[in-house]
Amino acid sequence: MTHSPSNVIHLDRVRCLECGTKYVKPAAGGTMNENPGCPRCGYAGWIDAGIPPRRSAGKAS
Repeated sequence: MTHSPSNVIHLDRVRCLECGTKYVKPAAGGTMNENPGCPRCGYAGWIDAGIPPRRSAGKAS
């Protein structure tokens, strides 16, 4: 029988919507103390890191 430890924390790899920094955060959410914003800029908006960033309309490819 396989047991899953109750102290395992599942993490999501995310990207900050403000500065683009990739980092991990607890998957279960939580308060700002448990799940603060971006470690680089502090912004609390994020998106899954697997989703490619949008290109700015003004940038040429």
